[in-house]
Amino acid sequence: MRKVKEEDFKIFWKEADKKYNLANTYYWYPLIEKPIENTIVSYRTTELLKSRFKETLERNIQELNVLMYLKMEYQIDGSEYYIIESKEFDLDRYSEEYYITTDLSGLIYYSHEDTISFAGDIFINIINDLNIMLPEIQRI
Repeated sequence: MRKVKEEDFKIFWKEADKKYNLANTYYWYPLIEKPIENTIVSYRTTELLKSRFKETLERNIQELNVLMYLKMEYQIDGSEYYIIESKEFDLDRYSEEYYITTDLSGLIYYSHEDTISFAGDIFINIINDLNIMLPEIQRI
C-alpha cells in the first residue's frame, strides 16, 4: 500500500463519481438513496465477517490481481488516500472506507454504520458466484 497525494486522488475521484455517483463524499449506499441504476449488494459488515463466506470472498478479491484506490475517511484529520494491490485487501474493516478499482470496474464501500456495499461487475460477479446466503440490506 502506498500513499497517494490528495490532488492526484481527486482527479480519479471525479471519474469514479461519474460512474458511481459519489457526490455525497461522506456516505454512500445504503446510507443514502440508491445512487446508481446498476446492481449494489449490501450486507451488515459484522454478519459477513462472521459468515462462512468471509474467507472465500476475501481470497477471491485478493486473487483479482487489480489495483484499487483506497479512501479512508477521518472526521478529525481529514481523509487519507492510498493505492493498494488486491492481494493486500482484507474484509476486516469498520470505518468509512471506499475501495475502487483503478479501471472503475468495481467499488466496495464500508460505513461506520456496520454496512458493506459492493458495486460493479468485478465484485458483483464474485458475490453471485459464491451465492452468499446472507440477508441483503436496503437503504437504512
